[in-house]
Parts: sequence; C-alpha cells; structure tokens
Amino acid sequence: MSEQVPAGKSKKELKAEIKAIKVRAAEEIQQLKEQATQLKADLENVHETNQQAAVLKAQRLEAKLQKKQYEASLPKRYTIGEEICNSITHGIGAGLAIAALVLLVVKGAIYAPVGEKGFYITSFAIYGASLFILYLMSTLYHALTPYGAKKVFAVFDHSCIYLLIAGTYTPFCLTVLRPTVGWWLFGIIWGLALAGMTFYAIFGKKMRALSVITYILMGWLVIFAIKPMVQIVPSFSLKLLVWGGVAYTVGCVFYAMKKVRWTHSIWHVFVMLGSILHFFSIYYLF
Repeated sequence: MSEQVPAGKSKKELKAEIKAIKVRAAEEIQQLKEQATQLKADLENVHETNQQAAVLKAQRLEAKLQKKQYEASLPKRYTIGEEICNSITHGIGAGLAIAALVLLVVKGAIYAPVGEKGFYITSFAIYGASLFILYLMSTLYHALTPYGAKKVFAVFDHSCIYLLIAGTYTPFCLTVLRPTVGWWLFGIIWGLALAGMTFYAIFGKKMRALSVITYILMGWLVIFAIKPMVQIVPSFSLKLLVWGGVAYTVGCVFYAMKKVRWTHSIWHVFVMLGSILHFFSIYYLF
C-alpha cells in the first residue's frame, strides 16, 4: 500500500516538517532535562544551605552556652567603676611597695647590727618582694577583661595573699625573733602559705570561704609567740603590727560580702592600710 501524502505537500516536504518537529521535540526534552537537573541542584543547594544554617545556628547556641558556663566559672564580676577603683588602689599599692622595698633594704644595709646585715637585708627583700607581687597580681587581675587570662590571675591574686602573710612574718622571724622562736615560726608560716597557695591553685573559688578563714588564722598565729614578741620587739613596732593585723581582719569582713557592691574596693583600702602599718612596724624594728 502506498503512503498517503497530505494534499498540497510533497513527500519530501512532509519528511522535512517531521524532522523539524523531532528536532524541536528533542530540544524541548533537552531543555526539560536541563531544567530538571537545575531544579535538583537548586533543591540540593537549598537543602545544603538549610543544613549549613542549622549547623551554624547550633554552633552559635553551643558557643553561647559555653560562654555562659565560662562566665559562671569566672570569679565574681564587678562593675566597670568598681574594677577601675580596684585597679587604681592596688596599682598605687604596687608603686608604694617598690618604695618600701628600697627603703627597707637600704636601711638594713646601713643600720642593721654588725654581723646581722645578711638576715636583715634578705628578710626585708622577701617582705618587699611579696608586697609588690601581691599588689601587682591584684592590679593585673582587676585591670583585665572578663576573658583570657583573668581566671588565671584570679588564682594568682588570691594565692599571693598567702605569700604576703608569710612575707610579713619573715623580717620578724629572721631578725629579732631568730634567737628564740624565729626559725620554727618561719617554717610553720611558710609551710602553711605554700599549702594554701597549692590548694587554691587546685580548687580555686571552691576554697574561697576556707581561704578567708586561713588568712585570718595565719595572720594571728603570731599570738603563740606573743611572749618573746613583747620582750624583744620594740613597743612602737609591736603596736603598729597589731593595728595592721586589725586592719586586715576588718577588711576580710568586707571581702566576704561578695553580693554587695563596692565592698571589694573597701577591702582594698583596708589591705593598703594594713600594709602601711606593717611596713612601718618592720621599718622601726631597730
């Protein structure tokens, strides 16, 4: 049977038209495939973007949680005004400590009894150095922002209180009290100081309440040597020593009041007062 050719069109024209239709159909199919591929890629990109957004959101939430946990583990936060005051007061104290160190060492070198100069100079240097280190660590701790090294310097700050207590005992133990109770008192106080610094470095703020008690007990341990103190230490020096201890002890009350603003700054003032009184007590040992 012969093929039927539409009227008005030759067989050749019809084949050309069919071929053109097939080409257009192939092009349209190819376009549809490309659109489908692009749509699939777009969907994958959207899914990947959503996943990335979800991951980023989770990371932000985790970082926020870690920040909160870190802030909770930090030492007590103070207002900007309090921290400025805390930094300035003990920054001044650090400067005065350098002057105290120089004055004591010079006096020991010039006026200490013959044959005793080594003990006087060494003990005065230990006291002056411990005084300077305490005020320096305190200043750096309060001057730092709440992140970075602040937590480390908080440990240094509180540990240096033990250092200063032992450092303050040293001139008395190695000079006027050395022939009697000086050496055993020196050993006990430095042993307690090293133990206190070690425990505070390990337990940190968990030991704060106990540390305040140990500060006070160590400071007044000298009572067990009161008899030789009264007999040997000059009266004026002894009075200044006692009043300095009172200043530190009263300051501890404000130090313990963590939730009341400005009490830490008041504690700083009492620490400086106690340091000044103890400096003159040591200066007038002889």
